[in-house]
Amino acid sequence: MGRNTGSLSVLVLGSFVFSQLLAFQRSTDVVWTEIAYLVWGTLLVGLMLIMRVEQREDCLTGLESSYFLFCLWAVFSMLYGQYYGASVWMGMREFTVFLWVVVGMAVAWLSGDEQHQLLFLTFFTVVGLIQNGPEVWLQFSALLKDHRFIRFPGTAVFHEGLFLVWLGRFLISGDRRIVVLLAYLGVNVLLSGTRGFWAGTLAGLIVGVGSTLVANLRGSGTPRRRAFWMTACLVLLVVGLNHLTGNYLFARSMSVLVALKDLSVVDRLSESRWIIQEILRSPVWGHGFGSSFFFYSLNPFTYGTTGYVEVRWAHDFYLYLLFKVGLIGTLAFAYWALAVLRTAWRQSKAASSIGLRGVAQGTFMLVVGMAVTSVSSPLFLQRNAMLFLGFLAGTVAYSSRQRVVEKRG
Repeated sequence: MGRNTGSLSVLVLGSFVFSQLLAFQRSTDVVWTEIAYLVWGTLLVGLMLIMRVEQREDCLTGLESSYFLFCLWAVFSMLYGQYYGASVWMGMREFTVFLWVVVGMAVAWLSGDEQHQLLFLTFFTVVGLIQNGPEVWLQFSALLKDHRFIRFPGTAVFHEGLFLVWLGRFLISGDRRIVVLLAYLGVNVLLSGTRGFWAGTLAGLIVGVGSTLVANLRGSGTPRRRAFWMTACLVLLVVGLNHLTGNYLFARSMSVLVALKDLSVVDRLSESRWIIQEILRSPVWGHGFGSSFFFYSLNPFTYGTTGYVEVRWAHDFYLYLLFKVGLIGTLAFAYWALAVLRTAWRQSKAASSIGLRGVAQGTFMLVVGMAVTSVSSPLFLQRNAMLFLGFLAGTVAYSSRQRVVEKRG
């Protein structure tokens, strides 16, 4: 890929940052932001499909093509949803969340080399740190000065993914400069107070450390020691933060065991029961993006009231997907996610450089973490998380493509 495609990648990322700034505005600015999302995603889909038709050496892999199949089905489902009275405009807004994966894959694909991809990974990290900087500062200030604990669930939306990806890089490369960043990101995830993020991060951590230990049972002891000491440090970090927050982390974790007394859990169980009833009305085709359902909310802190409320999304991402795009669309998305997992796992062992192997390991851990978190906190519906996931998926696809080219050569 040449300089023009690299410039286009920078333009795409610049557009993303600009759109995020617009998203902080209100009224009509948000409308124009949504239109921009749709236009960028559509243009990039067209560009990549043209490259596919031309059958160039760097054409799409099966991983990328499988996601386009999901997008095509989602469009069909959105049109089909008009039968149920779904909102066209809201459907477009919901669909653009998934188009950000295309934007992320296009950025990785257009950057064209490992050096640029690692640069973009650093860029995503800096953007994530800047976005959550004020909240983190308030959190630490409250803890150190007044010994108060302030929950900022939004701070972990992006940081769970960043933590797992950089942890994957550390487990492969052993670069000690990453440790400080990992400590910061880990603290941020813990202080979010969101159990879904904790569960997802823990799942990704277990998979990453476990796979590192298994892969090096008979090899060098360095990766095993690295994984062991990183785990020990994280345990000490959790214990220290739990003490600093007055046992809050432990108490909130244990509250899941008394789920029937936790309003948040009870409300989400009620939400799940109602959406399942709607899913059964159209299990294969779904109701389309833009459709909504009613359920009886029991938690006044979620929607500001108790009683029947109309919602267009669900805390359980998998039920949300079944409701919107049906069984066919859900299977298409699952097939793509499994393709990302498979490709990332293979490239964590076979990529041409230690940098790409680290990113692949982190991507594998990230997908596992997001899959677990999305049972109760739908990370797959967050634009920044989907953009980041798309970029990482595109990066491991690029690594896989390079291996094929090297073998042919």
